[in-house]
Amino acid sequence: MNGDSSAILLKSQSISGDVVVWREMLAEGRVCPEVGSTDFWNIRFDEFSRRFNVDEAAYRKGVISQFAEAQHFPEYDEVVLWFEYDLFCQINLIASLSWLWRQGIFEYSQVYLICVGKFPGKQKLFGLGELPATTYPGLYRDRQKVTEETCFDADRAWQAYAGTDPRVLESEAITEHKGLPYLSEAIKAHLKRFPDSQTGLNVIEQSLLSIIENGYDTPQKAVGAILRSQGVYGFGDTQYETYIKELAPLLDKGPVLRLNELGRNALLGQANVSSEIGLENRYLGGALAGSYRWDNDKNRLIIAQN
Repeated sequence: MNGDSSAILLKSQSISGDVVVWREMLAEGRVCPEVGSTDFWNIRFDEFSRRFNVDEAAYRKGVISQFAEAQHFPEYDEVVLWFEYDLFCQINLIASLSWLWRQGIFEYSQVYLICVGKFPGKQKLFGLGELPATTYPGLYRDRQKVTEETCFDADRAWQAYAGTDPRVLESEAITEHKGLPYLSEAIKAHLKRFPDSQTGLNVIEQSLLSIIENGYDTPQKAVGAILRSQGVYGFGDTQYETYIKELAPLLDKGPVLRLNELGRNALLGQANVSSEIGLENRYLGGALAGSYRWDNDKNRLIIAQN
């Protein structure tokens, strides 16, 4: 299950079974294709340590220990995945399906998916944490069976996400993924996280600068504003706080958030700040973010020009 808060809601209902929480956030930072391998955990711990100041003991206790529990899946007749529509969840979902499929889960268990988002008569998309706990039994009752075809689809998308050339994902963004109705939109959102060819800012950084320019002058206010408007990304406070710290070269020094001249020029599209905000060591999936640019006019990724 993706998220501790959702797990608490699930446990409050009369749905039998053991609950394992997926605490990784594979939509942030570097990954490698082999989910659960030694290289995978080393890469992920480095990301958590470097960008989010998480120590190894906390990472092992919070993340790897839960994954170890998931490795007992052959003991269960049924495995049910609970995820959401947003980018954060969709990347975790395809990684989970890739791993389960490559572990041969269909030899042991039936796999089902509950992936919330759209609801009849509602324009807003809903995550699990936004739903009353009393809706969970109905979600469980309506769970969808996962086929090997769906797992194959998820594995292909995951291998592309974890690969070194993100342009491979462009075909996944326009593919209808049977059994994964929210994946294409999530991939489209992911591609726009690469730096803009004109400014060097990605879509999230652009949004944060705009929010700060509009008077949200503390990290708490700015994070609150972007959480209310983020749409398909599904990120949390910690991720946006980290983005704000990485935008420091575009902000005045001091406790109040305010764009400096370079930040205002970047927001207006009059400056390219890719070198100032440290793209050299930043990864998106398996790709080095600084090696590619999002071309808004062509609506696709291009190789960065040195």
